[in-house]
Amino acid sequence: MKVALIADTDWLGAQLVCYQGLAAGLSERQVAVTHVWPEDAPAEWLAAGAERVAWRPSPWGRAQQKHMAGLAQPLERLGVSLIHALDGQVWAGAVKLGQRLGVPVLLSCDRAADLPRAERAPLAAAPGAVAYAAATPALAQALASRVGAAVPCIPPGIAPSSAGPIRPARGAEADLSIVVSGDGACDDDMTALFEAIGQACAAERRAVQFFCDGQGADLHELWQAAARLDLLPRVSLVPARLGRSELLLSADLLIQPQALGMVRPVTLAAMARGVPVLARRDRWLDYLEHDQTAVVLEDPDVPAWTAWLGRFIADPDGFQPLAQRAREWVARRHTLAGQVGQTVDLYRRLAGEAIPFPR
Repeated sequence: MKVALIADTDWLGAQLVCYQGLAAGLSERQVAVTHVWPEDAPAEWLAAGAERVAWRPSPWGRAQQKHMAGLAQPLERLGVSLIHALDGQVWAGAVKLGQRLGVPVLLSCDRAADLPRAERAPLAAAPGAVAYAAATPALAQALASRVGAAVPCIPPGIAPSSAGPIRPARGAEADLSIVVSGDGACDDDMTALFEAIGQACAAERRAVQFFCDGQGADLHELWQAAARLDLLPRVSLVPARLGRSELLLSADLLIQPQALGMVRPVTLAAMARGVPVLARRDRWLDYLEHDQTAVVLEDPDVPAWTAWLGRFIADPDGFQPLAQRAREWVARRHTLAGQVGQTVDLYRRLAGEAIPFPR
């Protein structure tokens, strides 16, 4: 079996570690992979020697779908027998491509914003040729209600190499680094958190530095907000570059201040590393469970953020039991082997093709 993996550049930038892990895991399970690669995505994101076919992203949906459908001949020559679209932005183009090739198409959903796409043409015009999978139970249930069929939940996997050693105690005087992981927008949630940062740090003598990761978005609005609140000495903005994940995962706390309705690999990787998580409630994410995997705030305002930041800054080691529970949760439910195994089983059912076991 040979599968073509398709995603757009923005999705790859945010989910690169998961993409690379899935591709490597499929190869280990004797599933050949062709990368249908956007032209504006860095080539170094792919493993050396990986087989790829380039496509041209476009802001115009029909133009993009037409270009992707034009990839049918090169993919047919390569022997592709299944299309797997990992990102809702490329679902429609992937379905047209599958129709041209006469092969089944799997559409993966990892964010709530993709749900309405399941009811749009040409997706709805290809019954039986298209199947879906979702990254969380809530997404799977919502997607199933839209497509009128059962949708399997395949949780994203974290490679064992991403877990790392158990974090040492920080002590009462150690400097702290805290990651704020959002979408780059300076909305009400981010503004409330920034105000809380100023209040929480004003009462503490410990040195604390905040690193804002906007998943590759333009962070100018965040810089302006930090300047307005006189936070620039405490806040650093993290650009989208290779190696940023290691910087983020070396932090002492990860804050997810927005309910974005999307799976964030950096959050799962932080849990696997034993980094405690402070997050706003997001009904689409099952892995954010209060006092089990994270501190989850229902509708946080400035006082709520300030109180929890103050508690962490005063006693970071007090959050380690929570971090250990989250680490165990990820080790049980978000293994790369589990994700790859479920994905291969779904490929087999869709393609009706036996996949050989390694010798």
